Amino acid sequence: SEAVKAAGIAVDPTAVHHAREQLKNAIANVSAKALQQVYRAHRTDFAQPFELTTRAVGARRLCALALQYLCATDKAATTAEICAEQMRTANNMTDELSALTCLVGMDCPQRQPAIDAFEAKWSQDELVMQSWFSVQALCPLEGTLARVRELMKHPTWTSTNTNFVRAVRS
Repeated sequence: SEAVKAAGIAVDPTAVHHAREQLKNAIANVSAKALQQVYRAHRTDFAQPFELTTRAVGARRLCALALQYLCATDKAATTAEICAEQMRTANNMTDELSALTCLVGMDCPQRQPAIDAFEAKWSQDELVMQSWFSVQALCPLEGTLARVRELMKHPTWTSTNTNFVRAVRS
């Protein structure tokens, strides 16, 4: 922040990031049961038609946030299964993309199949593919820079479309 800069305090961004992740992990582990209840109570019933109501939009956002925190728990393998199932059954982009985002950020067996399935399903939709690129470029796992370099060689990616450039460099 500007106050930190003005005070001349040296800030280590990596240390701040690690501290934030540790705090998120602690909150997630302490709140895991409540987060699971929130997810179960508000998740989309994919057997029902898609709803674009304030309540439905809020419920999808709440579930996405609950999944993000559940991914940070010590029992993330269970959450990876929930995310994979949500990706397979989602009837809307919010739920599908939030599950993909969670899986991309986890070192789990469901990760690569989810990336591949999303690409196969949406490869003809340029706007959705920009999100696919962005989710992977923002991945917190090691090796992301190498992955971004691979993505920039993908046949769909083009440097002449600023949205694609932004997707991998933001």
